[in-house]
Amino acid sequence: MRTSLKELEQVKVSKGSGAVLAADLRNVETSLKTLGSEASKQWSTQISGVQAALSQLHSAVTALSSQPSVSAVAAVASAMAAVKTAGTALTTRLQAKCPNSGK
Repeated sequence: MRTSLKELEQVKVSKGSGAVLAADLRNVETSLKTLGSEASKQWSTQISGVQAALSQLHSAVTALSSQPSVSAVAAVASAMAAVKTAGTALTTRLQAKCPNSGK
């Protein structure tokens, strides 16, 4: 999960970055589904937060891919910040309960 989030965070948002963002977004969604099925009750609040942020990012990336513009880039950057915030909350909880979760 942490690795997938880091890869997503490292993408430079531009008018042409829609495909890379979409691929990284799919990786995070897959990691989150796996985590959710393994520990959904324990971290359900944090998982829900990441899911909501990913949904916003998915919409922003779709808009960027179909209509590249400065406003679409700004929307993606804002949505990525929300994913980072939600992802940090989740990975902090994971690290507290499972110190080796980031390895």
